[in-house]
Amino acid sequence: SAGTLAIASGAKTSGFGKIGQVVSTTKTDYFDGASTSYVDITGMTATITPASTSSKVLVNIFLNLSHHSSGKFGFIKLQRNSTDVCVGDAAGSRDQVTTGRYSAYGPNGFGMNICFLDSPSTTSACVYKLVGRASSGTFSVNRDGDDSDSSNRMRGASTFTVMEILD
Repeated sequence: SAGTLAIASGAKTSGFGKIGQVVSTTKTDYFDGASTSYVDITGMTATITPASTSSKVLVNIFLNLSHHSSGKFGFIKLQRNSTDVCVGDAAGSRDQVTTGRYSAYGPNGFGMNICFLDSPSTTSACVYKLVGRASSGTFSVNRDGDDSDSSNRMRGASTFTVMEILD
């Protein structure tokens, strides 16, 4: 009360919730994924080695995603050391993904954010990456599906940042 917090004898009173390592990359080139199976999205990877097994890792991603055809999906998964993390629950034959994009009106781009607090419980290197696939056809990162040379078409940038949150 009155701005005072009682701390038990021997309890930690500082050092928790601080930012440790920060690893960040920006992807400015484009990527095309012409696959209905998951493929690594080049340049959308970050590796961090937690200092403690109780550290958490905050993953922040901004992604420009598009599909080349209307009526098609682009699916994205976040992985840690090639294991899916931050995906939806199983439900029939639906794909368990982190996020996705439905191209309803043709080959246009769409920016999306992914923010996930992970508890890897390790002091070994954690490789975080994005993988993607198309329902059919081709999905793209950092360009729209049309990609004609016009001032009405875009080339974007995507970012991938991981931060260690110390215990």
